[in-house]
Amino acid sequence: TRHAVLIKVGLRKDLTPAEIAAAAAKSGTPSATDKLKDPDLVLKDHRLTTDKNNGAQYIIGTVKNISQYRYLAVKVNFALLDATGQVIPDATVSAYIQNIEPGKDWSFKVLLLDPDAKTYRPIPPVEGIR
Repeated sequence: TRHAVLIKVGLRKDLTPAEIAAAAAKSGTPSATDKLKDPDLVLKDHRLTTDKNNGAQYIIGTVKNISQYRYLAVKVNFALLDATGQVIPDATVSAYIQNIEPGKDWSFKVLLLDPDAKTYRPIPPVEGIR
């Protein structure tokens, strides 16, 4: 939260993942994002669904832990897109679970609150700490 406020008031620059990786490579230390991302967590499937009772839209899907290790703080992120297919600025949604055991699946459900969102796009990779 503090970082977001500093960016908003112009005291800090928001870095892209490529800039973070370049800085980490230059300093020789792994970045915080390097520690969170791992290919052992796979987004198996996902789709947009609408609740028949109230019309609310959800992204539902499954993440699988294909490793032999338990993963903690697992998070899957999605960018929201408008009717023309353009990314809506600052409109992302995510689902979070405390852990996924080795070889297990996690079924998630994310509510879309933005009224302009007509579709979505996954933001890879699925994050988690081993």
